[in-house]
Amino acid sequence: MSAPDLLGFSGDWATYVEVIYERYCDDLVRNERELWGRPVSTRYNPATNGKHFSFWHVISEGKVEVDRLPDLQRCSRIGWIAWVIESCHQSAAGFSWWISERTTSRGRKKNLVLWAEADDFVVVVEPRQEYVLLVSAYPVQGRRAARLAIERDEYWNGQLMAPLW
Repeated sequence: MSAPDLLGFSGDWATYVEVIYERYCDDLVRNERELWGRPVSTRYNPATNGKHFSFWHVISEGKVEVDRLPDLQRCSRIGWIAWVIESCHQSAAGFSWWISERTTSRGRKKNLVLWAEADDFVVVVEPRQEYVLLVSAYPVQGRRAARLAIERDEYWNGQLMAPLW
């Protein structure tokens, strides 16, 4: 199963953002996705320029939400999010998943990490009671792949094993 084509940037940001937002809506909002029996949902509020919060988050990078900047590598891979979800849902070869725990200001959160290893792309969702919420998606760069592999292996070796739902 190969990755969808990249959506190239032609130099006109206003047009490009509309094109990638349309793809995001087609893939994740209008056409419902499911991951292991649960619908995949996206976060709308707080919207920016009439576009989903989740959309802006997956096409930009930065530690502070209000200071995040668009990243053309993330933008061009907007169609990869649904592809990774579908591939993990179908247990396709070359895809792995695990639960990652992190501490937030509201306590500990468990996220489900979906990794297209050969294409170095990650989708992160948060399991909720009735659905999974899209949290992030990004291309894997530099040493990040090694850290992801360690985290995945620790989970599957039972060191961090926890129930999926």
